[in-house]
Amino acid sequence: MKNKETSIEWFVSQLPLRIQNMYASEIEKAKEMNKEEIKDAYDSGWVGSYSEDYYNETYKQPNNEQ
Repeated sequence: MKNKETSIEWFVSQLPLRIQNMYASEIEKAKEMNKEEIKDAYDSGWVGSYSEDYYNETYKQPNNEQ
């Protein structure tokens, strides 16, 4: 199976090396959080159209419009 790059890994690869080094601990924390999110989604069995609902319910902030 071919390994895929996560969105976090892709984003970090686009940053200059000095920025990567400055924020190394934050980057590692983001990677760990992303890993847990992926595992949780898989374990929850969210598939198809439900995945959009899962994302919105789990990660989207409420709209502040009145």
